[in-house]
Amino acid sequence: MKTNTLAPELLRKIDAYWRAANYLSVCQIYLLDNPLLREPLRQEMRDRRIEHRQYNSIHGKDMPEVREWTWPY
Repeated sequence: MKTNTLAPELLRKIDAYWRAANYLSVCQIYLLDNPLLREPLRQEMRDRRIEHRQYNSIHGKDMPEVREWTWPY
C-alpha cells in the first residue's frame, strides 16, 4: 500500500498556522486576566506559550482554558 505525504511547503504552512493559532490562544487567555496590560506582557506570554506547548505534548489537546473559551458577551 502506497502512502501519500504532504509537500514540504504545505507542511511548513500548516506548522506556521498552528504556531500562530497557539500564540493567539495564549494572548486571549492573558488578556482575560490583564485586559489593561498593567503587568509586563512579554515574559508572561513566553511562560504561557511554554505551558501551553507542554500541556499539548502531554495531553494531545488544548488546555481547558483554551478549549472551553467563549466570547464574554
